[in-house]
Amino acid sequence: VWDWSAGQKLGEPLRHGSRVNDAAFSPDGARVATASDDNTARVWDVATGRPVTPPLCHAGDVRAVRFSPDGRWLVTEGDKGTLTLSEITTDPTNKPRRVELEPAPGTFRYQYGGFHCAGNTLMSCSYTETGGWQPHIIRWEIRTGKIRSKIPLRGCEDIVVAYSEDGKRVATERPHGPPPDLLRAWDTETGEEIVKDESARRGSGNPFSSDGKRLVGRIHHKDGEPVKVLVWDLDQGKVS
Repeated sequence: VWDWSAGQKLGEPLRHGSRVNDAAFSPDGARVATASDDNTARVWDVATGRPVTPPLCHAGDVRAVRFSPDGRWLVTEGDKGTLTLSEITTDPTNKPRRVELEPAPGTFRYQYGGFHCAGNTLMSCSYTETGGWQPHIIRWEIRTGKIRSKIPLRGCEDIVVAYSEDGKRVATERPHGPPPDLLRAWDTETGEEIVKDESARRGSGNPFSSDGKRLVGRIHHKDGEPVKVLVWDLDQGKVS
């Protein structure tokens, strides 16, 4: 763990017993959670590098991990795609409460869009292949693990690559086929498309502004040519 402003290492390394597949900071930045091939998820103190909770044991490898918005719950994905919510407790005598999430319909693909916590819900995406490849935005209630809504993105055959901070919008990208990198934005509550650009692609990182009102893409046709950056105003549906 590093201090971004000073470029210096903080505390000691987080010493896991096996390969770490994923890591995530708590909302306040004081803790970091890890998912590992040793069948555990763990929560660490950033300043000291020491674990602050007993290991959260799973039946197999843990592939992904996220904190809930209030920092009290941990979301983990098992090697078979099962999703679990675990209460974070620092008392070794207090068994943490765990909630299995209702299975998502269709084919669940964490590696495409990941998880996103918005309000009291956890968001991700699954895909159905009946009549074509179509992403669905899934929202689970964090406390109960039940699915609150399943919203299909209408007319979309791309993959979800990013969420706006409030969870009201997602960006999708076409992974292959002509045109190669189609960037599109969608309303997660209606499933309707907001804006697209046939020539732009996402690049790296989250393309949404912090308020979710703008989307950033880049255009790069050939090696050696300058890269252009486009910023869409999503409320207006056009380049700003």
